[in-house]
Parts: sequence; structure tokens; C-alpha cells
Amino acid sequence: MDLSPCTVQPCTFQHGINATVKLDFITNSTSTTLKTQVFGIVAGVPIAFPLPNPDACTGCDVTCPIKPGTVYDYINVLPVRKEYPSLRLVVKWQLVGDNNDVIACVLFPIAIDDTDTKPLPTINNNSKLYKQSLIANKSNSPSNRTSIDNKLNSSSIKSSKKVENHSFV
Repeated sequence: MDLSPCTVQPCTFQHGINATVKLDFITNSTSTTLKTQVFGIVAGVPIAFPLPNPDACTGCDVTCPIKPGTVYDYINVLPVRKEYPSLRLVVKWQLVGDNNDVIACVLFPIAIDDTDTKPLPTINNNSKLYKQSLIANKSNSPSNRTSIDNKLNSSSIKSSKKVENHSFV
């Protein structure tokens, strides 16, 4: 996985720039569809972040249908809008196929900040989630998806500061 522009973690993105997510993955699954789902994990709760075009089969350099054993190079470019709050959080970025089967999932910390603004509120102190981690979908079974979701939901993400006047748009 590669985030740009980013030189150190957590990646800090300034308002008004474009952030690029590159994810190379191999799947054991077949899928005619591939959708991008993005969540900001705030105080342990994944909050869906709507994308302008969640269809990863168009505009993300992925050709569908997805076939087992094939290497895919997914690329998505998103603007960091001025209305986004300045904060630090963990992002859950996943690609899902037919029947919402998780094809690939990655967690990574980010900060949205402008260099001349006040210090950011801290949303996540969980070092396990701060480590970049790629979860390859070895099985599309419901128990595997449940296991991944349970691990994410049981993580002890806690806010070290109260976050006021911030919301996701």
C-alpha cells in the first residue's frame, strides 16, 4: 500500500490537496463487481465516508471481473476538501466484491491538518491500528468477514482529548 503525498506516518494531508491511495492485491475470489468502502474510525466507531464514485471497476485501474490469483493495482485519488475537520484518525479502506465479500482491507493512520492551524485533536492512541496492516481475503466465508469485523470492533480505540466542533461530512 502507498499513500501520497506522504513521507512519514501518520500521513498528514493538507486541505485543498489530492490524496492518492495505491493498493496492490491478489485475491482468491471471483467477483463481477468491486466497490470501495471507506470508514473513519472515531472513538472506536467506524463512520462511513461516502465516495463520489465507489465503483472500483471504473476509474481505479482495476479491470472487472476480479479473478483468483491475479495481481491488481488499485489507485484512487481523493480531494482533501476544506470543509473536512482537522483531526487525526485511523482510516479503514476496503474493497468489497459480490455479496459484500471483503476482497482487500487496510487500516492506516492519517491526519488532516494545515501547517498554520492549532494542534490537532487526537482520536487514536492504539499502536496496533497505527501499524499499516493489509488483510488479504483468504476466504470469502461469512465467518472470515465476521472475524475481521470483530477484531476491528473490539480494538480499544480511545480518544485522549475531547473532540469538539468536529464532524464528518
